[in-house]
Amino acid sequence: YNDLPSFVLDEFTKMTAGLLSNFALLSLTTVRNNSHKILSLFSKDLDAAYMAHKAVLPVQNNAEELLVKLFGDTITDLLLYGKISALFDKILLDWLSLKITEKDVPISNADGNQLNPQVLYKRNFNLLKSLLLSEEKNVEKRFKNLFKDLIQDKKQREDYLEYLLKNSTALFEDEDNIRINVDKRFAILTHHKSLFLPSNISPTLTLGTIIKSTANPDNYFVCIQQRCDSVRIKQGEYRKFLFLPLTKVENGQFHFVTPDGVKLNLKKKSYSIKTIKFNCDNSNGEIKAFFDESNKKYKFKERYDDGDTFEWIFDLKDLHSQRIVADYALQLSRVGLDESEWLRKAGN
Repeated sequence: YNDLPSFVLDEFTKMTAGLLSNFALLSLTTVRNNSHKILSLFSKDLDAAYMAHKAVLPVQNNAEELLVKLFGDTITDLLLYGKISALFDKILLDWLSLKITEKDVPISNADGNQLNPQVLYKRNFNLLKSLLLSEEKNVEKRFKNLFKDLIQDKKQREDYLEYLLKNSTALFEDEDNIRINVDKRFAILTHHKSLFLPSNISPTLTLGTIIKSTANPDNYFVCIQQRCDSVRIKQGEYRKFLFLPLTKVENGQFHFVTPDGVKLNLKKKSYSIKTIKFNCDNSNGEIKAFFDESNKKYKFKERYDDGDTFEWIFDLKDLHSQRIVADYALQLSRVGLDESEWLRKAGN
């Protein structure tokens, strides 16, 4: 029992001994230290205005969703104005000094294959510190300046820099399997909105929802229906939803990665769009997924009796979803016309 306090402290230190975990702790500390400011913004004096807002909404539960968004924006602003990033610089260098030991690292070509015969360069704390503290805005120049004296052969250097610009995590993690895994996990952290979705909450079909066909498991889709057209649906009403297809990718370009590690590439040509009709079977005015006990997955059922059933995969963060819609709108707004080829080429 006497050893319990030191044991708990040691275990907590191990759990939080990382860059992102320290950032999370700094952020939580900032929120705690500014609790009085948050409470002053969400003052009881505003209760009547909030109740009036809720009373005039067609779907009154939307009032709580607004509060969640407002509180999230408040926390974001607080962290930005609190200049957490300035405090983070020292932690970053401490991490480098503990994690990075001087080592001869083999260089790879643009395809990721090590050169034969092997060519090495010396990677150490000062090298990576120079990279992370560089004031060069052009990323390619930043890497070239770093490696120009370390790899003498110009062709080998250019190939390795091409590899590093696509796989920069290799500078900080030597094990390929670990590197690939953490890259996927960080991508999920930056793109997935549904990281904390409780097991008892049914997902809702809306902008940014990614689903998979059960009839054709290789067919994935992302919903591009605007949020205002995804809510306030009358119970029993059928509503068409707009989707863009996503294709599975083994190698090459991809835009998203699923929680299971499947890489997906977005098809955003104007003719790629797909409509699927769903029935609103609840009084909340939304298309809710049902829980399939047979495989413990949330699914959406197409309206028709012989229609497909779609498995819910995850929800994209709001800005990523909106960017997809904006890019697709650009495709629709293109102007095609016949004109003089001589004149068109002169303009290009």
